[in-house]
Amino acid sequence: MDMMERKQRAVHEACERALSSVSLKLIASRGDLVVAIVSALDAARATRVLKSLHEEILAKDGVRTFWGVSAPCESPSQLPSANHEARCAALAVAKLGTPKNPVVIHEHLGVLTLLLQGSEIADGRDLRKFINRILGPMFKYDSAHHGVLAKTIRAYLDNDCSLKLTAQQLFVHEKTVRYRLVQFEELTGVDLRRHRERMSVDLALLMHDFATRSADADAGEG
Repeated sequence: MDMMERKQRAVHEACERALSSVSLKLIASRGDLVVAIVSALDAARATRVLKSLHEEILAKDGVRTFWGVSAPCESPSQLPSANHEARCAALAVAKLGTPKNPVVIHEHLGVLTLLLQGSEIADGRDLRKFINRILGPMFKYDSAHHGVLAKTIRAYLDNDCSLKLTAQQLFVHEKTVRYRLVQFEELTGVDLRRHRERMSVDLALLMHDFATRSADADAGEG
């Protein structure tokens, strides 16, 4: 048995021990993939258990793991779909997650599932390049200006590009919103009048939020 096989076996055994405490029904592994079925485990508890398991495996075996959790199943016929969801979520956290937060709940992915499923898609570096290409200049500006442009563009897109509703949400004048949007366009080169470019901004924001959500949660807990 070579080193890789020993590590894979160690990971499988660690998973079996940890998940046995939360009503493990079935566990199987193949290569780098471990699939487990557990009962009566909500998303919050699943996240805690899997984060603890990740830390144990990393400390003991030096292996970084990524975990995806599917929606609950109500019947065995839903297991194939659940397996797909869990694998998609694991792929997402492998590409965009953080070392401290190796667990993703599939239901939290939203539209990202359309981009992150399948082995043929771009890797995490490509996705981050996309984020930085669209939003990098804005984040650089915002780092010295209290995040005003990000707050404004988020509110603008969330309010269906309504200056009035955006201004109301941010408690500023419509002229202020318009000025900030012009700043955003000048910094990023994005034309907010074009639907495809707005969609790219919205998608880049969604990816950025997903990639940083867990890290921000950790910082809040600390």
